Amino acid sequence: MREYFIRRFLLIPPTLLGVTLIVFAITRLVPGGPIEHFLEEAQKASEGASSSGGQMAGGMNEEQIEKLEEEYGYDKPIHISYLQWLGVLPRERFISKADFRAVGGDKIGTGDLIKDTDNEVLLVLKNDGRQVKVTREEKKVTSAVFVSSNMTLSESNDLEGWQFRIETKEDRQARWVERNKEPVFISFLRWLKVLPEGQAITKDMAPQNYDDRVVGYKRTYAGILQGKLGVSTEFGD
Repeated sequence: MREYFIRRFLLIPPTLLGVTLIVFAITRLVPGGPIEHFLEEAQKASEGASSSGGQMAGGMNEEQIEKLEEEYGYDKPIHISYLQWLGVLPRERFISKADFRAVGGDKIGTGDLIKDTDNEVLLVLKNDGRQVKVTREEKKVTSAVFVSSNMTLSESNDLEGWQFRIETKEDRQARWVERNKEPVFISFLRWLKVLPEGQAITKDMAPQNYDDRVVGYKRTYAGILQGKLGVSTEFGD
């Protein structure tokens, strides 16, 4: 009898793991997920505003869609997203972005801080309000320093948990392809020959006007294991 209970007890972890895999797969692979839901709601609101003479038209813009993807983990590979959803890996919160632009000269409002607009940028931190001067070398962030209100650099190296990475034009195009490719279940039906072959979405179809950008964020564990699955990664509520 004791061995029976031990065997049953040892089956609990893999059973729970299997349940989480099934639930996660349903939320990611079955039609009608959170992204589709918000897009449909935005489209309905857009159509209603257009018919009543309002200004809101065209649904959600790319920035809003990116926020939803980051909120629900659609911006990460599926195995990383699952581990974050489970609470084994930390998630990115308060994601802040700024583009590098080769416009020549200083940017408006940057004073003498930004000389090389290809490799330097001022980033406003979300839910913080402060600015950080970020410098890169190709795809690597080489320095990040807080900027004071009088547009001078801080002497402290303490970034208070903020981390930074570079997203290149190619990274953003790859994300566009991932966003616009057909759902997995449609690909499966095509593989079964239930549906005819469709046109594949390639990087050549992605917008060509993307700039490289810096992304700032803080990391936190917020998943099933922490009981924070429904907590917003942007606002923390």
